[in-house]
Amino acid sequence: MKKEKAAEKQRKSYRRQVDTLGLGVVNLIKKFRRKEVICHLGGSCMGCGYSLCIRNLVFHHVVEETKSFNLQERVFSKSWASLTLEVRKCVLLCHNCHGEVHEGLRSVEGMLERVQTLMNSFIPSPRSSYKLHADMT
Repeated sequence: MKKEKAAEKQRKSYRRQVDTLGLGVVNLIKKFRRKEVICHLGGSCMGCGYSLCIRNLVFHHVVEETKSFNLQERVFSKSWASLTLEVRKCVLLCHNCHGEVHEGLRSVEGMLERVQTLMNSFIPSPRSSYKLHADMT
């Protein structure tokens, strides 16, 4: 009985957050962390410079064999240490350039060194796990 009341209380709290913020807090944190990493990498495609919409930017693993996990929005709840290790293996591309890389029409040579340099200076914002910004939605 107590577990059911606690679970219902938690559901009501989550629904209030969704009604207030438009997304659950965890989803907002994931969006913020993804955006922070993308902005640190220059905020644009390393192939063509596209930067209009960050939803159209993807992380491409240069060497598939070194991939520990896919860098999709749902994994941005992992620790900063594991995220930065994985991002160092990737280049930031728009969907068009990403498709061209997989078709062999575009090369990612030299882009990975740029990522390494940018990630060496990456320091996540203090308490970035808890920041909520209106521009993330």
